[in-house]
Amino acid sequence: MWDSLSTSKDEPIFVVRGVSFDLTLLLIVVHSAAFVISGFLLAFGGGAILNACVFTPELFLQGHVWQILTYPFAKATSASGLSLFFVIEMLMLWFFGRPVEQHLGRRAFLNFYIWMWATLPLVFTLLSFVGISAPVYGSNDLNYGVFVAFVCIYPGVRMLLNIQARWWLLGGLAIFSLLALSAHAWPMLVGLWWVNIFGWTLMRHAGVSAEILPLSIADWIPKRKPRFTIVREPQMKTKRRPDPAPVDLDNLRDEMDTLLDKIAEVGIARLTPAERKRLEVLRMELLEGDAPSGGKKP
Repeated sequence: MWDSLSTSKDEPIFVVRGVSFDLTLLLIVVHSAAFVISGFLLAFGGGAILNACVFTPELFLQGHVWQILTYPFAKATSASGLSLFFVIEMLMLWFFGRPVEQHLGRRAFLNFYIWMWATLPLVFTLLSFVGISAPVYGSNDLNYGVFVAFVCIYPGVRMLLNIQARWWLLGGLAIFSLLALSAHAWPMLVGLWWVNIFGWTLMRHAGVSAEILPLSIADWIPKRKPRFTIVREPQMKTKRRPDPAPVDLDNLRDEMDTLLDKIAEVGIARLTPAERKRLEVLRMELLEGDAPSGGKKP
């Protein structure tokens, strides 16, 4: 869906029968395997094993340190907890994880995922000291953090209903915050805001502008009117430079489609260095050509 937004910075981890495995696809396979194993454990009386993998602040402080590593793989603590929402979660990881990995590179994307993985249980551990305790399990928050990273990179990309990604994120944050407040679900509220704020912070640290809000903070501050009229010195007239020649976007899109068709047939790993360089040049030219006049690129 967003294959043309950026090009991969890394070769596939490995290739199996023509299928190139990047980090995103590998995460999907691992989470899917954990979902299947969780189902079998619940079906055959192995619920105690799943409960031992769930992160519980009190048990963690008592020495169950492995739970900080195992909680994303405990997909449910009861049979009713397994649902088809997991399929939607994996589809979201596929759609949003691949552009993030391609933009940041595999190592930076892995660092982002690990930081989200490690810090969320620690936040809930701190909450336990003020009397708010809740178990942490599953990968919902981690993969939601990947969506936050995607919006930080491509805030202006139009998604479902032709609505920009930034508004899906901000609207979802407002709705789920309201639901958590009305239900007094403080762990849910803290976890939601932590993933958004910490995810945005990590992307800023990675060098992403992360302009989720359409205006900068300075634009929200009322400007004071000067007490005195400022008289500017007249400037010398300069000759206007001719406008640059218009770019033929149709030809650029045709060339981009040709390269994307080749990627679909043989994989991006089979592109020559020259083709990869050309793909990046086409991406930049199309983004500049599609950007509204005087506006910012998404």
